[in-house]
Amino acid sequence: MSKLVPLLVLLVGCGSVAPGTCSEALGVVTCAANSDRVGEPGHQRRVMWQVPPGDPPDAGWPVVLLFQGSLAPAPTFWTAFASEPLGAIHQVELVQRLLGDGFAVFTPLAVAGGWWCWNTNVPPWAARWEDSPDKSVMDVLFDRMDAGDFGPLDTSRMYASGISSGGYMTSRMAEAYPGRFSALAIVSASWATCAGTLCELPDELPGDHPPTFFGHGAKDMVVPPRTMLKYRDALDDMGVETSTLIEPMTAHAWFDGEAEGVADWFEGH
Repeated sequence: MSKLVPLLVLLVGCGSVAPGTCSEALGVVTCAANSDRVGEPGHQRRVMWQVPPGDPPDAGWPVVLLFQGSLAPAPTFWTAFASEPLGAIHQVELVQRLLGDGFAVFTPLAVAGGWWCWNTNVPPWAARWEDSPDKSVMDVLFDRMDAGDFGPLDTSRMYASGISSGGYMTSRMAEAYPGRFSALAIVSASWATCAGTLCELPDELPGDHPPTFFGHGAKDMVVPPRTMLKYRDALDDMGVETSTLIEPMTAHAWFDGEAEGVADWFEGH
């Protein structure tokens, strides 16, 4: 994806900005975002976030974590051109819809300033998540959310979604943080430790795996749909609620209707 988009959103997103505001100009859709750094020294990452407009519910805003894909830093959730590759405009549509529906939205960056992938399916951390830099970042982020550092949040109602590497990271939330998430939405990805065409499921998936939505392009050659279906079918066999949206003409990308599917799934859970 173009490097211009992250630069645009960082200019918009420094400091405190009006909650829940999105706009469109010159073919660019932008949602205002706050920016902070989280993590232990040596493992800090930038996280962009925003809360809905108006007064929060008594328990605080429910929270959605959105995980970026490789080479598509988190700012592409907050601003994108209509013609942006990989359907990034649909990410901004998702953020806009979630804020409008009363969800606080958080988009942490992956390693290398967001220009690389999440640790979840990368050796050695795929098998040693406890030692991964991403885990240390997520632990601090969760602690700060629970402490109210980002305002009134209802961390008993948390949701996660992401595309590609971010989809695998979304699956990691089920494996590493049992009971924390109410529902997941995995886009163009599969189980937490799978990678592209290579996908072996563990002998047992988490028994408390959250209800999960799967969105996938039928022509995806990067992450073949069969890898996702293998994961989905295993959840079905366990009695976990799932929903699947496959677009026949799409490859490895967001597509029309997918953002609405993710938002509807979270609203229903």
